[in-house]
Amino acid sequence: MKTSLPAALSAAFLFLPVTGFLCAQDMADSIALVVGASSPEELDESEVERLNSLMDRKLKINTASRRALLASGLFSPYQAASIIDWRSRCGDILSFTELSTLDGFDKGAVDALRPFLSLESYALPGVSSLEKGRFGQDVLLKGGWKDGNRSWGLKYRFNAGERVEGGVASRSNFADRDFPPASTSFSLAVHPRSWLSTVIVGDYYARFGEGLALWSGFSLSGVPSAGNFAKKPSGISPAVTFSSSGMLRGVAAGADFGRLSLSGGLFFPGLKPWMDEGKDLGRETGAFVNATLLSPSGRSGVTFIPGKAVSADCHYCPKGVDFFAEGAYSPSGKAVAGIGGMSVAFGGGYRLSALARGYPAGYRNRFAGAVSSGSTVSDEYGASLGLSRGSLDFTLDARCSADFGKTQIKALLKFPVLESDNWKITSRIGERLRGYGRRNRTDLRADISYVKGPFDAALRGNLLLCREAGSLVYLESGYKGEVLSCHLRGTLFRVDEWDDRIYVYERDAPGSFSVTAWYGRGASLSFYLAMKWVRPGRGWRWKLYLRGWATGYARETKKPGSAGLKLQTVINL
Repeated sequence: MKTSLPAALSAAFLFLPVTGFLCAQDMADSIALVVGASSPEELDESEVERLNSLMDRKLKINTASRRALLASGLFSPYQAASIIDWRSRCGDILSFTELSTLDGFDKGAVDALRPFLSLESYALPGVSSLEKGRFGQDVLLKGGWKDGNRSWGLKYRFNAGERVEGGVASRSNFADRDFPPASTSFSLAVHPRSWLSTVIVGDYYARFGEGLALWSGFSLSGVPSAGNFAKKPSGISPAVTFSSSGMLRGVAAGADFGRLSLSGGLFFPGLKPWMDEGKDLGRETGAFVNATLLSPSGRSGVTFIPGKAVSADCHYCPKGVDFFAEGAYSPSGKAVAGIGGMSVAFGGGYRLSALARGYPAGYRNRFAGAVSSGSTVSDEYGASLGLSRGSLDFTLDARCSADFGKTQIKALLKFPVLESDNWKITSRIGERLRGYGRRNRTDLRADISYVKGPFDAALRGNLLLCREAGSLVYLESGYKGEVLSCHLRGTLFRVDEWDDRIYVYERDAPGSFSVTAWYGRGASLSFYLAMKWVRPGRGWRWKLYLRGWATGYARETKKPGSAGLKLQTVINL
């Protein structure tokens, strides 16, 4: 087996006895934490865009309606009910410490949610704020150049408090022709103050139950962390995204009758290709109906997609113990699929989670987004265990197919080595064992970070053993100020086989998402620059982001070098 200096450094970093610290998380780390991913590398472009927009215009939990709390995807129905009950009894939530005392929350959950929430209040202590809002606009323009290929993107979003929101996003890549068709997303959502809670025209997400019947958009593969065992359904919500897939295009509406919520919609899979590229519209149409009953301790619901699936789901949290389940039937395959699990907290902040799932080969539903270690929610039977406490996260997942020809066991352990006021060291050990193909895959990673005032530095060592051995080391240093932020990263890598490729998240502008699959032998240098201007009293901000990189490969790799530049500007009004 081949070895290298990066490989040796990677292994040494995993057990280096140095002190570390929990520094302020950047955008990608915060999103990974709230989604339930174990690292930014597991995220998806559309979800990063959605949650970054929420981070840019934080959710005002003292004025947000139940619909807005749930549609954000940040809270379970139990947590949303807890917030509304607290506001009605005790007034506005005036600190994150106060939020951590509510049922369904603890310090860890609040720390994860903090970057996305605003505690803005219009009332005296002990009194609830009246719902207020102002008109806001965001304009984003970005352009890029990579190895001679050009790209551009434009996004405009607006909102009038919680009553109306919408926008349009368009992007294109000039790699193949001078004027290629643009990929466009658009949405308009109205939220009347009546039993009719939401009406959406254009692109939207629909996410119900545990994902067996309908979960459009991003869904994590497998259970990379204990926080991802149970879903946080957000119902219907507008989508304005650069991502080319993962949403529905059509019309949808929702209505609230006390604790009963009804949602329904029509969507047309051929509409986006027809509008973007002039392809045949086709005759395929889809529809869905969902009814969800909310209670102080949880939810139960049913979802129906004609010709595709019908399901029943529930999620309850009595006395701090989570129970969740969903069962679904596929008319085309005449098969029943099911998923269920529980999560319980015990001594000293630990949380134990368990999950079981069964998806027969006959269960066919391409709109499903339930937990699955395979590529689709079909022909899979599995079970998972998870244990978490603070920065410690351990998951174990086993799956097999109906004929037991494809078995797999995955284990992932992420833990802090040591912590102090300025340092943090986190180790990550992953193992995948299969009964077919490449039988084992071992992933060892260590991250060391240092923060001193506005200055920070990060070092990563990564060793991956599958076909042979792949190794990577990067060192990053930078400055984070109120107006200026800049970072420089140098990367060395040696990955001779594609099966040993190593994925690394690259620091990028908010709403953009870059994960590189490193393969070959070489070195890379990249820089990131961000500047922000705020006009006091006027409420507007102008932000500018610049990212550039250059990668060179060793002669034996026989790959050409690569270079690129990205520029993005955002105006918040």
